[in-house]
Amino acid sequence: MPSKARSSRYADRAAFNSLGLFSDTSALRTLAKRGNNAFDCDACEAKIIADLLPHQYQFVTDFEHRMVALCGGFGSGKSFAAVSKSILLCFRSQGFTHLFLEPTIPLLRDVAIPAWQNVLDRYGIPYEFRTSPLPVFTLKLPKGDTQILLRSFENYNRLIGVNAASMIVDEIDTVSTQTAEAAIVKLQGRVRVGKCPQLCFASTPEGHKALYNMFVREASDTKALYKARTADNPYLDPGFIENLRATYPANLIEAYLNGEFVNLAQATVFYEFDLQRHSTGVFHPEDGELIMFGADFNIGNSQSCYAVVRPSAAGQTVHIFAEHTCRTTFDLVEHVKRKYPVQLAKGAITCYPDASGSHASTSATESDHDILRNAGIKVVAERRNPPVSETIAHANLHIHAGRVLVNPTTCFETIQSLENWGYDESYRPLKGGRNDLSHAGDAVRYLLWQTMPRATAHFSRPRWR
Repeated sequence: MPSKARSSRYADRAAFNSLGLFSDTSALRTLAKRGNNAFDCDACEAKIIADLLPHQYQFVTDFEHRMVALCGGFGSGKSFAAVSKSILLCFRSQGFTHLFLEPTIPLLRDVAIPAWQNVLDRYGIPYEFRTSPLPVFTLKLPKGDTQILLRSFENYNRLIGVNAASMIVDEIDTVSTQTAEAAIVKLQGRVRVGKCPQLCFASTPEGHKALYNMFVREASDTKALYKARTADNPYLDPGFIENLRATYPANLIEAYLNGEFVNLAQATVFYEFDLQRHSTGVFHPEDGELIMFGADFNIGNSQSCYAVVRPSAAGQTVHIFAEHTCRTTFDLVEHVKRKYPVQLAKGAITCYPDASGSHASTSATESDHDILRNAGIKVVAERRNPPVSETIAHANLHIHAGRVLVNPTTCFETIQSLENWGYDESYRPLKGGRNDLSHAGDAVRYLLWQTMPRATAHFSRPRWR
């Protein structure tokens, strides 16, 4: 099919040249875009849809949402679904340019190109394929030639000039979170033409990375997430699943077989925290109770968590019942005034903040600590932040003893940090990125360090701060 299309094109160009029309580029462009009326898009689409598995069908036929994702285990049929989705989007926006992205160039060669050729040949879709300088499939459709540019997602800066009618990103979670999120910010503005401009993603989850951030943390009515298990694909060899179960630990099985978002880090900062054991039903302080909160100051993203201390069988227990995210310390003060005016008037609110707030300043004339004190909030802080390793060990000690409880209904960011904050390659708590869990985790550390009894400092521990 591709060879026939090429020979026909060469014959047409030769005819134009013999008539002296070769210099008329507009005529050549019209020739290149003329429709292939012999191909029936509707009949082809019906065949593709009939071959889809239920989870593939949900993903491929969703043309209502701006962003659509298929999160599935190994072998669940994500690649076939991604190519099928792109083809159906091409049918809806014929004559436009479409993007199909793999994380790297080798994956284009090893995964994307064979998958595309397989689907196009299987359903008899007429096309041309150009491999150099970069791979491009051109579908010969009734309303004009439709190009699919196969490109590297990591080289997203080279796609800035493209006006696309759709974009499919395969295995987005294998790219670093910072790169993936920066790429999406840049590229989503490029998908702006055609009848159904969509951004679509198909990936096996690799922890709480870009796919999780986009479709769970930042879920909205314009996004749809579909999940697939490896077992949902009846065409797989049953031994494939058993081999995976024998190879991977339980948390990886949840991700690689069931398509679930799980923490894949070998160690987490608050490794003693278990949501089932450490939940509380406290939503607000009782009359006369003191409110204590830990605060981590950051430019544009300051986190605080609010707690009361109550007696229990395990001893004095911290109940974290609320959290707050704001841009400045002035915003933090306004939040406290609005939420807890009675306790503030009684002087019953104490803040245990980041020690850097004694010199770092939201205002040109006042430090962050001064701003809190001037609002009537008591501030208890050391001259410098304690060693991170000691505060982490101290927090885990009291979490293990059941003396730290968190309300899962009102403290989403705090729970995320307690469950998923991990370490980098140097075994230091991870920091940075849009999904930075360190801010909420630091607020918890500061609160527990000052409010719960602590043992003498551990020696032989690294004292990074």
